This record gives sequence, structure tokens and C-alpha cells, in this order.
Amino acid sequence: GAKRYREARDLLEPIADHLTTSTNLKPFPRAAALFALAQALWADGGVRDRPRALALAGDAERHLAAAIVYGETEISMRKLPAQARAELAAIAAWRASRAAP
Repeated sequence: GAKRYREARDLLEPIADHLTTSTNLKPFPRAAALFALAQALWADGGVRDRPRALALAGDAERHLAAAIVYGETEISMRKLPAQARAELAAIAAWRASRAAP
């Protein structure tokens, strides 16, 4: 929200591989981190980083779909599916607004 994309990118970029391969991170926080990196890359990285930003947003969508399934099976996570669906809609809108014509 503060539009500090360079700082976000510098923070998230070194752990991008960890975000996509670690099995210790739950789907919703993983998706949030990947989408934050996607937004930072799009805003700060220039044209050459845009395909990667869109791919990261797609990865975030897949992890949110997993979060929905996880939330529906875990009684302690009853609110997670609604949150994940809202975030999924936001990512889908973000990607659609940046898709090539």
C-alpha cells in the first residue's frame, strides 16, 4: 500500500525460490508473499520482469486454491476459504488488468 516496491522486491526476491519450494509454509501466506513479489516486480522491474510477475501471480492463485481446500477441511480454519476466495478474486482482477491485449 505504501508503494515501496523496490524495498518489497529487495526483501522478497532472495526468498522467491524458498517460497515456491518450501513445504513448511501454509498455502495462504505463501500466496500472499508470491503476489506481493509479483506486484513489486510489475511496478519496479520494468517490461522484462512482467512475464515473471504474471507467472508468480498465477502461482499465488494456485496456492490460494489449495488454501481453500485446506480451510474447508480444517475446522480451526473456517474463515480461511472466504479470505482465500477474496484474495483470489483480487489477484485474478490484477492479472486481467495487466494481460496483453
